[in-house]
Amino acid sequence: MAKLREEQERLRLRQIELARQRREIEQEQEKRGLDEHEKQKSHIEDEQQRHRIEQEQKKRETEQEEQRRRNELENERLKIEREQQRRKIEQEEQRRKIEQEEQRREKELLTKQENLSKNQKEKEELAAIRIQKRYRGYQTRRKIKEQKKRE
Repeated sequence: MAKLREEQERLRLRQIELARQRREIEQEQEKRGLDEHEKQKSHIEDEQQRHRIEQEQKKRETEQEEQRRRNELENERLKIEREQQRRKIEQEEQRRKIEQEEQRREKELLTKQENLSKNQKEKEELAAIRIQKRYRGYQTRRKIKEQKKRE
């Protein structure tokens, strides 16, 4: 944007300078009191000068329009980049929230396990002992049965 403003200011100053030069030329011609032939010649030169000025103005306008388009494209690109960054940040925040929720659940499970009452722990141990006792008895009976078959 700053470049565009500088270019516009430069072109505006150039326009002012060309207009001033044209006025000086016209004033000079009036002072000389040129005859008709010289006036026609001068008029032709003035027309040529005006034509050059108009061409320069058109060129400047074209340059300004191109610069404006480039700036619009740059602004669009920046807008897209900002949107992508915003989405990236949102995704990162969602990921962090999910991680925090998972950590909270893990802590909750650990806390629940730690908070089992002493009575519950004892019941679990007794149940485990009974299961082991019955399984070992079963294994022993099976071994004895196999030994009897061999003998």
